Amino acid sequence: MSTNAFDPAAAIGYYRVSTPRQEEEGHGAERYLERLEAVGIAPTDIYFDAESGGKYDRSDLQKALLRLQESTKKYFVIPYHSRLHRDVGVWAQIRDVILENDCELIELDKGLTPRDIVSAAGGLQANLDAAFAQYQRDQAREHSIQGHKFRQSQNRCQQPCFGYRKNDDKKMVINDELFPGGQGKTYRQIAIEMIDILIEVGGYRATVKIMCDRYGETHPDRKGVGSNFPRSTKGFMSWVTSPLLRGYLVDFPGKKNELIREGEHEVIMDPARWKAVQRTIEYIKNIPRAFNNKPRTRRPLAGKIKCGMCGGRLTRSSSSPRGTKTYSYLICRGGSESSNPSRINRVCPFTNSIKEEDFFGEVFEQVCDHASSIAKHFAEPIVEENPQIAKLKLDIETLQAMNDSLLSEAIRTKQKQLADLEKSMEPEGDDSNLELYEIVASDPEYWESLEPHELRIVLDSLIKQVVVLGAEESPEQRLKISFYH
Repeated sequence: MSTNAFDPAAAIGYYRVSTPRQEEEGHGAERYLERLEAVGIAPTDIYFDAESGGKYDRSDLQKALLRLQESTKKYFVIPYHSRLHRDVGVWAQIRDVILENDCELIELDKGLTPRDIVSAAGGLQANLDAAFAQYQRDQAREHSIQGHKFRQSQNRCQQPCFGYRKNDDKKMVINDELFPGGQGKTYRQIAIEMIDILIEVGGYRATVKIMCDRYGETHPDRKGVGSNFPRSTKGFMSWVTSPLLRGYLVDFPGKKNELIREGEHEVIMDPARWKAVQRTIEYIKNIPRAFNNKPRTRRPLAGKIKCGMCGGRLTRSSSSPRGTKTYSYLICRGGSESSNPSRINRVCPFTNSIKEEDFFGEVFEQVCDHASSIAKHFAEPIVEENPQIAKLKLDIETLQAMNDSLLSEAIRTKQKQLADLEKSMEPEGDDSNLELYEIVASDPEYWESLEPHELRIVLDSLIKQVVVLGAEESPEQRLKISFYH
């Protein structure tokens, strides 16, 4: 194990969350990123995945491990062990790559001291941590299986789809209650009508539009949650192909071990309608349509935009009123109370939103105002205080405070070590391009011309946090930006 002081410039950071939804909603992802950045690791040296810890072939994990081959990289840094994997076999593969490249593993919950994964005792402890991480994953899966088995024994479904409801015995039955705003029709009749419209018009989006025009604005639950019909194309596709409509129950929906079994409830979609729906789906699949192969990337400043009222995270939302141009907004989700009783509600008085276009326009303005400091940031090497220098300074102050003449020689020795180390760490500044950098940084058109992935890398390296204040503030006062340098 190395005894050298940790150097963030020689580190590769990595973390993962289990699902893309956790990453989008910021469940842990933002906290892990902040912990890695707090120890000085550059954003361009941090990688993350939104995938299961039982997989080794995660895209960003492979990129991070590949970078360990660089001669300047000596540390592989993670927030804690289970953020790296949840499988003993995966851990063995990762450990081998770390050792092959003569690098060291650092787990931030255990400090900045490299983890011993070489010695017999250290290897045993690391393997025990790996086994415990896998145990937690297996335990969660076991609880899920037991829950599904219980529902199977009770012949219950987890959540009835539109057109059905649960009776007093928690069994799924057709909902023959009147549909609000349905002109005297029941939920059953509305569901069948929606299926027949799809067969007639041959399009998901067209079907949803017709239904919304007829009944969508009169139902108290307009978002289509639970009691209303699906109002999005994706939601309607999932609903119309659901086995529940054809008399089946589904366990582990969408998983590799998905199980479809016979149910006891009455069907809404009879066999004749299901065959017609299948023909319609096949017809829709064969319609040529444009596609987009652009890879998904994290948006600029994602996770760094905070609400000035409650400190919550602002997230992106889009709207297209009456089919016109699509507008993107940044909205504080702290203003919405959770319907989940187990979750602590965070109510925020800031219910306004800010247009994403206006937000980045003001960000570019403030970045241009800091052109001089930004130019210096790019023209000169960024030098963090070496931990060894900080320790020597603290040792000298402590010895001097003792006011003991016998310690004079020890103080002089440490002062000489400090001077030699500071001299070796002096950056070699290059001001030849400083003026050019300043001209570029002060031009708004330069920032607007960058591709999203380029803008993300540059802005994330400059900006530490953006705080959005209330709508009553003027545009130039509404954003408070904290720069790294």
